[in-house]
Amino acid sequence: MGFHLLIHKIIPYWNKVRQEDASKKKVNKIDFNGNLTQANEHLIENGISNGRSNGLENVGSQNGQNNQTSRSTSSSRKSSWFDLRSIMFYYNTLMVAVNGFYFFWFAANVDFGRRFLDFHYPTEISIQYQYEIAMLNIYAWTKLLDLIDTIFLAWSGKTSHLSFLHLYHHTVVPILGWLAIRINPTIQFIFLFGLLNCLIHTIMYSYYALASFGPKFQKYLWWKKYITQLQIGQFIIYGIYVAALFKYQSGYPETLMNLLSTQPLVFFYMFFKFYLSTYDKKNKAKQQELISTQLKTTKIN
Repeated sequence: MGFHLLIHKIIPYWNKVRQEDASKKKVNKIDFNGNLTQANEHLIENGISNGRSNGLENVGSQNGQNNQTSRSTSSSRKSSWFDLRSIMFYYNTLMVAVNGFYFFWFAANVDFGRRFLDFHYPTEISIQYQYEIAMLNIYAWTKLLDLIDTIFLAWSGKTSHLSFLHLYHHTVVPILGWLAIRINPTIQFIFLFGLLNCLIHTIMYSYYALASFGPKFQKYLWWKKYITQLQIGQFIIYGIYVAALFKYQSGYPETLMNLLSTQPLVFFYMFFKFYLSTYDKKNKAKQQELISTQLKTTKIN
């Protein structure tokens, strides 16, 4: 019910933002045409040669044709429902709902964390386990929805965001999830992964949904780097748990143990490297700006 009310509050605000953007574009066009007309009148009143006036008139007519073309192009655009920003908002809202649902599902099926203390390889087949297998199969398919984010980045022209980390993460995770479910979907690590991953993805996609509102919302999105810190933190937890699993486990296949032990290290390295290259540079730039400002102030005094 709370989520339903949130959507009903956000969508009207979203439509208002889009209308304001459209009205701003319209005002800019009117101002440009108005300034151009005033410029023509000013040139004519001051007796500028006919050649220059004709040249300016040609420019004016050319601009008029360009405006006409742009108006016809804009009228042939798809409706706001199919606008990229709108699609991204609905997609991110859907991902918040999916990950939020599975976060609570995982939390309800780990017996208040006691499930993670059982290091025996699960072999039991019961109605509860069959139910969990069915839900985990659906969860594995939802990981393919993360690939749509890559399509949005390519569509919007943000190819610089398509880093090796992004492509590796969105490609390897569905493959690893499929392999784990094929081997044994009820191992404790899958529930630990699902619990933490869904929590972080709920927060992350909430950030993306808010970011789709445009520049007006940027001042509320100061917490982006903390999402990366949470992602790094989850891989540390995975590493600690896998280390405990190596010591206390019984019955786990060697292939599965090798799979579980390598990937948390790989992801930790890549996300930590990304964090340093992204946010440390910004901090250094801010410090340099502060130092230069202080130096200027000192010189003036």
